[in-house]
Amino acid sequence: MLPRPTLPERSSPVTLAALRAAGAALGAGPRPSLEEVLGAVASLAGRRVAVAFDGRASALSACMALAPAGSVALPRLGDPALLAAARAAARPVTLLPADPETLLPVPDSLGEGGEAPALVLLDAPWGAPPFLPGFEAACGVGGIPLVVDGWRAVGARAGGRPAASYGRAAIVPLISSPDDAFPLAAVVVDEPGAEAVLRGSPGLVGAGSRPGDGAAGALLGLVLRTVARDPRPYRLGLGGIAGLLERAGRAGPGIPGGAVLALALEAAASSPRVASMRGAHGRTLYEALRHAPGLFVPEPVPGTEPAPCALPLRVRDAARIRRTLGERGIPTRSDLLADLGAGAGAPADLVLLPVLPHLRNREIRRVADRVRSALLGAERERIRTS
Repeated sequence: MLPRPTLPERSSPVTLAALRAAGAALGAGPRPSLEEVLGAVASLAGRRVAVAFDGRASALSACMALAPAGSVALPRLGDPALLAAARAAARPVTLLPADPETLLPVPDSLGEGGEAPALVLLDAPWGAPPFLPGFEAACGVGGIPLVVDGWRAVGARAGGRPAASYGRAAIVPLISSPDDAFPLAAVVVDEPGAEAVLRGSPGLVGAGSRPGDGAAGALLGLVLRTVARDPRPYRLGLGGIAGLLERAGRAGPGIPGGAVLALALEAAASSPRVASMRGAHGRTLYEALRHAPGLFVPEPVPGTEPAPCALPLRVRDAARIRRTLGERGIPTRSDLLADLGAGAGAPADLVLLPVLPHLRNREIRRVADRVRSALLGAERERIRTS
């Protein structure tokens, strides 16, 4: 049977002593400084500079300061973190309507029915941002700052450009992790004025010396070098390692806070490769499922290269499909999209199927087979009872 594609629980069998012994045996090895990692992040995003923050919430808050007053336009259907950031900044919110088929925001709606917003904040909830070129053009005409939250779009491209190259600023994670175990974030910008605003915001992570040196080097040597080499951090149990370090830090002397930062920085090196694998996995799932019964999968948009963390499926009897897939060892996501106006969850007919880049091709096909089987069973039941 196909194993459940989830991270290990925090009760990891890896012990502190085992990690310390492995690290001592192999040595810490060279690790990048924060400046070096941020330089690479900026280059991958096609930007001049990247500024590090201690989490996504801090990065979102800093970006709000790019337009210090006035309303913030958010997608009607988006990540709840966007609405939380606007509320934390006590900013009025306007909602951009969603396309009824793709569920993505519509650039033509910007400024309709009233005064233009002071700031537009967009995300790409499952890593597919085909709307970015249109919004950048519309915001440019009105002189409205555009901020792109690319937390779920690492490696995605739109209009032949990286998703993080759009807007006045874009937020990217410094690690691609399925449960955001390391929330370290970067904001990438081009303008010196925008950089100055960001560097005056709370939550800024200073460059300083190389993080995690000294005692942490022996502890993390094996882990850091493995994460930097391996493009499949899902297999490394990063959530378990984070918990281990947290417990070790509470238990007594010794694991500096920089150790967790060092691990996150090393893992950041694998994010582009993970994004590439997500894209390939998403395309394989799309081709396998596009003709399944009772299913609507959005067609790929020309010029867009998604790096999906989930494949959006529009199905009949979605609640039953989610339950059936869970019973068959295939989890579904419910935390990537919500109605930001009503505070409700995603549309009732939406199922978000996770894209897990560590799966092999034969495992992807088995996932697709189980999804098709669940859809076929639901369709038969619907016909029988209608």
